[in-house]
Amino acid sequence: MLDIYRKTIWIMTGFFAVAVVAGRIVPRFSADPVVGMYAYVLPWIVAVVILLFVVGADEENRLTVGKVIIITLVGMLLVCAVIAVMLYLLVPSFPALWVLRVGWVLTIIGVVVESRLVNAENVAAAQQAAEERAEAKLSERITAQRQAQQEAQRRAVERERRKREKAARRK
Repeated sequence: MLDIYRKTIWIMTGFFAVAVVAGRIVPRFSADPVVGMYAYVLPWIVAVVILLFVVGADEENRLTVGKVIIITLVGMLLVCAVIAVMLYLLVPSFPALWVLRVGWVLTIIGVVVESRLVNAENVAAAQQAAEERAEAKLSERITAQRQAQQEAQRRAVERERRKREKAARRK
């Protein structure tokens, strides 16, 4: 298992524990179920922000595995939050907090499964492909720049030639 996945799993599990504790404490202060939903959503957002920094600091895996991790976490957050809010609005008696709890667990399980599917060889191949694409883009830009410069020089030479011809005709 790659180190970045290990960090992700620990951070998400830790913040899930924070969310569970907050989910138990918050209802004592407010009976509104929406406030209880915040107890699960806010730690999730904080965990994603922390993981953005963790993934960003990992130069080896930032462009390959890091993107997948962040997309997984944010995607699951959005899906779970939308489902929870829709169920809260459409079925008032449904405990929408359970959607967020299950979403947390499914997200952690998803990251664990993802970590088992990704191995160092796949990451190395993906990094090499990303580097090759970046080099190809750079060479395309350089070629386009050179062509633009050559075209500008050709137009300048043509303009000068027309000026000389015009000046020669006037004489």
